[in-house]
Amino acid sequence: MVGFFGKKREIKIPEDTLGKEALAADPKTPAKVLEKLAEDLESSVRAKVAKNPKTPVEILAKLAENEEEWVRKAVAENPNTSEEILKKLSEDPDWYVREAVAKNSKTPVEILEKLANDKNENVREAVAANPKTPVEILEKLAKDESGYVKAVAVARNLNTIGGILEKLLKKWKLECKRSCGENLVQRKLHKE
Repeated sequence: MVGFFGKKREIKIPEDTLGKEALAADPKTPAKVLEKLAEDLESSVRAKVAKNPKTPVEILAKLAENEEEWVRKAVAENPNTSEEILKKLSEDPDWYVREAVAKNSKTPVEILEKLANDKNENVREAVAANPKTPVEILEKLAKDESGYVKAVAVARNLNTIGGILEKLLKKWKLECKRSCGENLVQRKLHKE
């Protein structure tokens, strides 16, 4: 953290936005500094704090309440975000926050199951692509009204069982066939 330390090894918070963003994104930044930066007037600084993998859960909980949807999205993407916060964000009015919850590898299956019924196809696609999504949910999403959810996400998920892939191959267009083929190749490579 060159340039952020004073004589007594105290961290000086820069006055410019880019400097604050760099400090907020640095995993070596102490929690007390991240707490101050989480209250910055610039939403881009708050978003960097929310994405920082070393940000404590208490700060993430505060940022999950932020009025800026992209700050909440950054909280949903953070690997340290608690299940409780992910559950709350799974009900966010903005679909891209819910999509980020669906993409998070720590999202519990119960939340993935709920998001598999989301009105937005991007959210359902993220559920289908999540490696934690169980076969039962993938089977349901393989019958989704959106060809994109079926053809791309379900077909690429390594949890998708062969029977579903075979049905998708028979029924869907070229993109699905590519995705199913990529999935089958990946499975074969993992066995060798």
